[in-house]
Amino acid sequence: MKKTREELLAMSHEELADYTMELQSYYLLARDSSNKRLEAIENIKEQYEAFGQVINHSLA
Repeated sequence: MKKTREELLAMSHEELADYTMELQSYYLLARDSSNKRLEAIENIKEQYEAFGQVINHSLA
C-alpha cells in the first residue's frame, strides 16, 4: 500500500485518484474504529462509576 516518491511520480492522474480514494477509505476505517474504541471506554467508565455508586450506597 505504501508508495515511494518515485512510484507516486510515475502514476497517472487516474491512478493517483484511485490511490487517494484508497488512502481515504483506510483513514475513515481507522477513524471509525478509533471512535468506537473511545465509545467503549466511555461506556466502561460510566458502568464503573455507576457500580462504585451502588457499592458506596450499600456501604453507607
